[in-house]
Amino acid sequence: CFLLSLVFAVRRGQTIAIKHENPPRKTPKTNFCSEGLGFIIGDSNRSCGKMTSVKSKLDDELSSPWFYSVCTMAGMLSAGTTHLAITPLDVLKVNMQVNPVKYNSIPSGFSTLLREHGHSYLWRGWSGKLLGYGVQGGCRFGLYEYFKTLYSNVLPNNNRTSIYFLSSASAQIFADMALCPFEAIKVRVQ
Repeated sequence: CFLLSLVFAVRRGQTIAIKHENPPRKTPKTNFCSEGLGFIIGDSNRSCGKMTSVKSKLDDELSSPWFYSVCTMAGMLSAGTTHLAITPLDVLKVNMQVNPVKYNSIPSGFSTLLREHGHSYLWRGWSGKLLGYGVQGGCRFGLYEYFKTLYSNVLPNNNRTSIYFLSSASAQIFADMALCPFEAIKVRVQ
């Protein structure tokens, strides 16, 4: 668990300090780098220059178009499939809003929809949800990573929390704009 958190922390560029418990365990010698990347385990004569090159290589990898496309695809798959899975509930919600007397609860609403319209009616608007929320999720995940890199370079001395907040807000604005046409189609179909 410690090794996994260490790998993620070094990938994020955080400085890690090892705390000794009483009695102190045998730990390898550490050489703390002044660049703030982390530490080198083992030979304390190694220079921090190697760590700096690792950090720059990692920064290049995390700001590459390939990385942004992977994040975009992950967002499209996760958001599109989860919203697709709840399409029947969304169809019922729209019908409950239009006719609250006829569809007064979730169980009776589902049975009424199935009895009057059949199973296929529950999946009305599925393509709009899959595509629309897929595009929204792709924009949200991919643009978040892009804006995080952009704001980190533009605002180098700012708090990471503010950079993450600005990145998230910026990505969400574009993601919601991308969703709007698909949401309008979905509401008309349902």
